[in-house]
Amino acid sequence: LIMLLIMLLTCRINLAHLQLGLSMVRSVSISLCIISPFNSLNKCPAFDIEYFWSCALLTTEGTTMLASSTTDTSALNTSTFHTAGLLHNLGVLWLAGNWPEETSLALELATTDDSISTIEAFRSVIRTDYCQAGGILSRSWKLLEVLISAMEQHCHCVYSESTCQNTVLIGYAVDMVSALFRGQEERPQLPDKAAAHVNLAHLDEIYIKLGDKLNETQKLAHSMFSGSRVI
Repeated sequence: LIMLLIMLLTCRINLAHLQLGLSMVRSVSISLCIISPFNSLNKCPAFDIEYFWSCALLTTEGTTMLASSTTDTSALNTSTFHTAGLLHNLGVLWLAGNWPEETSLALELATTDDSISTIEAFRSVIRTDYCQAGGILSRSWKLLEVLISAMEQHCHCVYSESTCQNTVLIGYAVDMVSALFRGQEERPQLPDKAAAHVNLAHLDEIYIKLGDKLNETQKLAHSMFSGSRVI
């Protein structure tokens, strides 16, 4: 965890200088660095590292595309959106590394029962969820507030007025990625709070672009982790 902390704080500085053309290369490098300390993931059979990082990378792509189409250009900071998108589900990784058996049970429950969301499954088994875990981690590491908000609140169905803009957009990017993995042709409904920030005319185009990246991202995730089994 100390290694992970040092890496994340370093990434926070480096990612401030990210350009979109280098975003995927940097994302892969960060992904490999983050996963390396979690040897105990071998004890969590239901945790699919390739799926986890496919979701993280696609969410990052979706978030940066949504940020680029925002109607509030004064709040646009592409590098921050990119970082927040990449780290949004880090709580899952932390739970899988520290409570592998319980996390495996929760993930199996969410997979086998369509009526239960991943968040609900975690709360049922562990009495917490990956967003709460991500919030605790990000606060203990004293990350930027926009990153804390993204990790802790992106899964909320109803957002408060104080919720950071990037969190709302990440939440919708997560919804789009989930829909793509389910094979859903139409994009999910946009939350009311997100509609205040996004150029609605671009949403269908963004969903199509994300769909085009799905297979490519899955292949990338497979190449990243097929050499050494960590699940």
